[in-house]
Amino acid sequence: MSGDAHDPANYVNKVRQETRHYIEELLRELDATRTTVASLEKDISRLEYELERERERASSLQSHVSNMADENSAAFERYLTVEQENDSLANLYVSAYRLHGTLDPVEVLRAIQEIVVNLVGSEEFAIFERSQDGEALQLVAGLGVATAGLAHIPVGTGRIGGVVVSGEAFLAAETGGDGATDGLECERHLTACVPLRIDGEVTGAIAIFRLLEQKPGLERIDFEIFDLLASQAATALHAARLHARYWRVGGDGRR
Repeated sequence: MSGDAHDPANYVNKVRQETRHYIEELLRELDATRTTVASLEKDISRLEYELERERERASSLQSHVSNMADENSAAFERYLTVEQENDSLANLYVSAYRLHGTLDPVEVLRAIQEIVVNLVGSEEFAIFERSQDGEALQLVAGLGVATAGLAHIPVGTGRIGGVVVSGEAFLAAETGGDGATDGLECERHLTACVPLRIDGEVTGAIAIFRLLEQKPGLERIDFEIFDLLASQAATALHAARLHARYWRVGGDGRR
């Protein structure tokens, strides 16, 4: 035994064997480590893929939630619009009923003024009737406007007089102007002028000047109101005038 320990050849072989065993053990551990690393890398790649899928899913969900929010907002806006239109239509019905609910010309004019103030949104307007000879418009009611220049407007003069000739409503927004045209200073700030028609014949006009501050411009419902005024207001006012004239001559049509 002691001889082997002191035998250089045996000692070298023993060291070689131990070194080889140590290296083999290291190689086995290295292979195991490589296998573990490869498995971990595979797991990391799988987790990264799943994480990316989750991110895409989260992004899709976020986009879906955002779209749903936009759709809900749009639906709510449509609801408000429909609700507003329903209210406006109800107001139009009430206004039409109010126009035809009296044969007093003063009440009819008051009803027209309330429509312009409450539905159109203007406190600066003038109501005209055509003179008996048909050559001029005469101011019969108004609010917030100076009567100078408006009391008597020859048919065909200015925007207001032109509406009587054309039978079509004037809208300043469509012309890009402020209403001050054709040299008529009284038409400055004219926003719209609606003809009053009976069976195609223009019997008067409603001139609307500046709108209320909280109303930036005319809306779709305003055009429906203008249509109502163009026909129903003219008919109601004409009927009231005829009724007043009838009773003024004694109720039987004879003086």
